[in-house]
Amino acid sequence: YKQRAVAYFASERPMEALRDLKTAFDLNPKDGSTVGWIPAPEVAACPNQEFKEGMLQFATDAIEKNPAARSHRAVLALHLGRLDIAREDLAEIINSKGNQATHYDLYQVAMLHLADNRNVEAYRAACREMAGRFVDSKDADALAFMGWVCARMPDTLEVYAPVLSAVQRASDATPDRSDLRRTLGALQYRDKQFEAALKTLQPFGITGDTPVDPKTSHAYPLFFLSMTQHR
Repeated sequence: YKQRAVAYFASERPMEALRDLKTAFDLNPKDGSTVGWIPAPEVAACPNQEFKEGMLQFATDAIEKNPAARSHRAVLALHLGRLDIAREDLAEIINSKGNQATHYDLYQVAMLHLADNRNVEAYRAACREMAGRFVDSKDADALAFMGWVCARMPDTLEVYAPVLSAVQRASDATPDRSDLRRTLGALQYRDKQFEAALKTLQPFGITGDTPVDPKTSHAYPLFFLSMTQHR
């Protein structure tokens, strides 16, 4: 049912996709991933308002059977502009997990601050918290999210060196991760290491040969490359 839901959604039959997701969850409510099976940005981009509202209600109903669905509702609500729901869900998630909150949880908190009238100081505080928690992590995903949060906005950190070194280490260890190289170049730009940033980001240019992670946008590295070239 989950795979057919994706096929329905790709065929512009969103309500049938929603129906199959509900069926899949009813069959196995322990699988909270069903709620986020269609990525939140794609749900938000769908022109069918009934589908979007239905997905949010589906996530709400799912929480009663599987509390893990709350994290999916938080992300969906954030992308749908329902900041009241996202704020409530993320507060519950952070309070319940405490120091066990994941890099993805804290990343969503930072994104909420950006969406909430660009609350710059709260966003920078979220960056510092992520850096403090994950800078010594061996988890490449945690370092990728940490580094990208710190790079998206200027002056998020007083000293970039520890975060830069951590992302550099992860990028060197996983040369196939273009997202880490993109993040490394962005951090080098923020740290005013312009020549290093140009060298890191140049392969993402039109004449470069670096493929972009399909889960992200090619515009991200080009944005930082253009700023590096025209500093």
